[in-house]
Amino acid sequence: MNHRAFYVGALFVFLLINSACHGDDSDSLGEPVDSVIKGVPVPVEANKHGRSGDTAAWSVRGADYEEIVAWFEDELPIDDDHDDLKFCETRESDVFVHWNWWEEAPEGHNGTPWLSVVVFQDERVNVVISYEEDDLSQCR
Repeated sequence: MNHRAFYVGALFVFLLINSACHGDDSDSLGEPVDSVIKGVPVPVEANKHGRSGDTAAWSVRGADYEEIVAWFEDELPIDDDHDDLKFCETRESDVFVHWNWWEEAPEGHNGTPWLSVVVFQDERVNVVISYEEDDLSQCR
């Protein structure tokens, strides 16, 4: 067997597998996958950092902030209901976008289920999705 051909073939297979596993940062964010938080999708390229109850955080390495925001604007029911929750508001600044949904509480009830999706930029683009059963809604 020709050793050079073997090494070239092995290198090609390695690069193919590495590309499939890690993706090219310049490629699109890919198809949505379930975040497991109230059915909210996240980009397939997102790297999960952790989960605590019904709150989870991701980062998207090499992604552009505006690209991530646009991706979520396409995938989320912004200005529309999500499951049993009503869209509440969008908050924005130069470094974050925060979308909120809530369930209108019955009269006399203090807590309402609250779904929050935040995309923010620091050293990389981060996403935090949370669902709070007992959070006091700011959307009253």
